[in-house]
Amino acid sequence: MKSILRWEKGIFSKIYRIFDNAIEIGFIQDNIFSKSTKAKLNNKEFTFIPYGFIDKNTDIIDNQTNLVIGKIKYNNWMNKAEITVNGKTYHWKYSNLWNSKWQITDLRGTEINFHGGSFSGRVESNISDELLILIGLFIANYYIQMTVILIFIVLLPVWITLISS
Repeated sequence: MKSILRWEKGIFSKIYRIFDNAIEIGFIQDNIFSKSTKAKLNNKEFTFIPYGFIDKNTDIIDNQTNLVIGKIKYNNWMNKAEITVNGKTYHWKYSNLWNSKWQITDLRGTEINFHGGSFSGRVESNISDELLILIGLFIANYYIQMTVILIFIVLLPVWITLISS
């Protein structure tokens, strides 16, 4: 059965709120003081902990057992990622040029489709997998944050030059 969820995020908010119809059923929240991100959907809770500089990865922790149950490995072009969860491999990628659509697939064709922008969107899925839905939103948010940081790094010298002249 196909499910459709909706998500929202405020302009300066660190929290994605996930809704089924009008009922809030989950969230993804960045922790300002650490690199970890907390996520919950339908009472299943996880923590994402990114690490690495050149070889970027994220550990996925099941909060009920406190065990690492998976890993996300990002590519350097910030348009794909490989997900390994409980021994299964999935692939995350943008599916359009504007990066407003992305999906998670596996070798069997399992798909979760995401549509949205910086502040809202929807998730369409034929499977019921809370973790994969959270991972799909987490990766998109991670890539948005990395893009903002890169833009800041590139524009900082220009801004400093303009101020000092």
